[in-house]
Amino acid sequence: MDEEERKFANELHYAVKGFLINPLYNDDVVRQIKDSYLKRLWGNHERLVYCREGFEKEWNERVTKMSHSKKS
Repeated sequence: MDEEERKFANELHYAVKGFLINPLYNDDVVRQIKDSYLKRLWGNHERLVYCREGFEKEWNERVTKMSHSKKS
């Protein structure tokens, strides 16, 4: 799973649950979450618009934290 697909899965999860997917979950689990929440949000796409700012903040914090931990 590439970074773009993982980010999209996290965006869907955030729109439904209000938090990001556990970064320790493997690709298969993340894909299942993405598929499930994509179906759940189908027709409710405005939910993603309302959550985008909070999601981007959380996502950027995670990416920053993970990049710092890889350098250590």
